Amino acid sequence: MRGLDKVAHARARWRKLFLLRACGSAYVAVVVVWIFISIKSQLQPSGFPPQHSISTPTKGTSPAAEEYQPESEASSQLPAKNEVAPIFHEASAVVKNKTVEDDSIAQSVSAVSSSAAGRTPSTCTTNANTEYWGDVVIWGHNHLYETSAECLEACRTYEPTIDVLDGAQCNTWVYNPTTKECWLKHQKDVEVGVRPSGQGPGVPWTSGLCLHQARACVDCTLPENFVGCISKTLCKTDRECGSPAVGAYAHVVPSCLESSSTGKMYIKLVEQGTRLDAYMVKGADYDGLGVHWGIGHKKDNPAACEQACRDHQPKPRGAGIFDKLPCNAWTWCSQKVCFEPDAHHHTYGDCWLKFTELPEKPEVNMQPPMLPRYMKRHGKALKDGLPWISGVLLPPGVVPGNWTWGPRAYW
Repeated sequence: MRGLDKVAHARARWRKLFLLRACGSAYVAVVVVWIFISIKSQLQPSGFPPQHSISTPTKGTSPAAEEYQPESEASSQLPAKNEVAPIFHEASAVVKNKTVEDDSIAQSVSAVSSSAAGRTPSTCTTNANTEYWGDVVIWGHNHLYETSAECLEACRTYEPTIDVLDGAQCNTWVYNPTTKECWLKHQKDVEVGVRPSGQGPGVPWTSGLCLHQARACVDCTLPENFVGCISKTLCKTDRECGSPAVGAYAHVVPSCLESSSTGKMYIKLVEQGTRLDAYMVKGADYDGLGVHWGIGHKKDNPAACEQACRDHQPKPRGAGIFDKLPCNAWTWCSQKVCFEPDAHHHTYGDCWLKFTELPEKPEVNMQPPMLPRYMKRHGKALKDGLPWISGVLLPPGVVPGNWTWGPRAYW
């Protein structure tokens, strides 16, 4: 019996030891789970489940920066070659991304202006028989309204752009009740008070000042990488002599163009009598240096203007500074009056003969889809569509490439 008691006693001791070890293991497991849950709750903020992450925007991803794409992504090509009869091609549509980006830019500008207007309503004044000076943000020649109240509203809702006075605000408006011209301007220190340039019964203008919180300039943040021009002065180009319209053509050196690779090649082709391949685009205005002034140089149709470009012969420099250059691009006015953002009056039949470096990749002044901010400034003048027809003459075997915006696309 004593031997059986010892065995039973030993079994009881082993059962107690097993239960103690099991309880200890369970306790350790509970502690580990509790520690894990505590750490996870500290690392994971409430309201953001693990499958959602917050990313920080990187430089150059703003709507304004997305507007400017590399040439291969944001440019369109010239139409197919026209060898026999002139065929009017609608300007080639750019890739889908470009259109989407233009729409997003317009929406972003609208959102910014709406939020700004909601935060701080503008306080604008109206003074009859008064005129104010100021730097012009929108010229009045083609900016017409029926009433002074509409002109005031145009200033109040003006959206600044880098293209005009580096993003200056509109804080001054000047309206002519007779001509309906509405001039939008910017003056420094308008908050502390400015004197009118003219006032009294003999002054035909109605003017006023607008004091409001500065509106955001959506496109004033420029991208680091781009091709072509993204403002009136900021361009990246393969042209040896640069983009000619920068600084309103003031920097152009004729001898540079004459000695450029394009210049020497075309002079040689003309001397050899080589027949060049012709391309034309309806609704497009190509930039270039005028080898034959277009105002008064009338042609009945675009085919005749193209032929005039073919027939043009370089000559020793005479009255024109670009006389020694050949013609490899042309632009023809197809409406009664053709809009250009310059001081000239362009009418039906005007045929401009031009020279441009790299005509297979022209710099474009106007071609759909136009930049939204260009249309904000000039949309009324272009209500009947883009009035120009343009073309280029290319050496045999040269394939048309992608076009880019020139400086005039931002005038």
